[in-house]
Amino acid sequence: MKLEPPAEIIEAQDDDLVSYSVICADAQNARVSHAACYSTFLDGGYGRYTDATGIRCYPCAKTNWHPGKKSVLSNVMFTRWMKLCRAHNLIPRDTVEITVKKQTCNFPIESLKKHQIYTALCCYRWSQNQPVIPWTILTILKANPKIHFFQALQYALATHCFQTGHTFLPYNNRDAIAYNLNYRIPNTNFIPAIVANLFLGNDEILRKYNVNFSTIASIEAYWTQLRFIPPEVGNAKKLNAVNADDILWDGWALLFETGPCKDEITLIYDRIVKDRKK
Repeated sequence: MKLEPPAEIIEAQDDDLVSYSVICADAQNARVSHAACYSTFLDGGYGRYTDATGIRCYPCAKTNWHPGKKSVLSNVMFTRWMKLCRAHNLIPRDTVEITVKKQTCNFPIESLKKHQIYTALCCYRWSQNQPVIPWTILTILKANPKIHFFQALQYALATHCFQTGHTFLPYNNRDAIAYNLNYRIPNTNFIPAIVANLFLGNDEILRKYNVNFSTIASIEAYWTQLRFIPPEVGNAKKLNAVNADDILWDGWALLFETGPCKDEITLIYDRIVKDRKK
């Protein structure tokens, strides 16, 4: 598969800044804020707005934060990306309002779990600040629909994610430890992506592991409960035996269609590897 992002997609990754406003009844409070992170809002910044109901995200290009800078993704690709994120539970389907022509999103703060908010904000942020991530995923899935979304997401992050503090999976192209983890997980380790797929698609698990705004911490709590041990802190190397160039082999997609059981995932992994060697 040939993946060569257009120059404008690559060049758009010059910062990781965000623009947003608080959604509230008092329109005077709804001024646009500019920051390096949504954390100033998520970590209690909305507390001073007694009637705050959510956060509205804008492309930095549509404000004075970066005069003259334009959103790189077309409205068509932006729409496809947001629909894809909704289909795989990264953005709640019924509660997040998306305006395509302006490429804005309204995220409620009361009706969503904390890590649901964070995951959705990451997806929106990538569409504006690291558009090569959604571009890569959309291109992969169009070229080979047999590949699972989380498989393509793992590859895109491993190849293009440079901001380890603004992602909900531990894959990145900096060979760095992800924010809120104490150990590095190789980009070739499917465990976090498999568990994220199980975690974000299960309301019962979401309620139990609502750790904080760090989706990584919540996902880690769940894979720890399943007794998945990252290779660096134990001897469970079996599920990590995947070459980086092979992440996009469509045979791995079965791993993302299993139930929340370590034995089941291991059994399917062994069968896939055996079949592939034939």
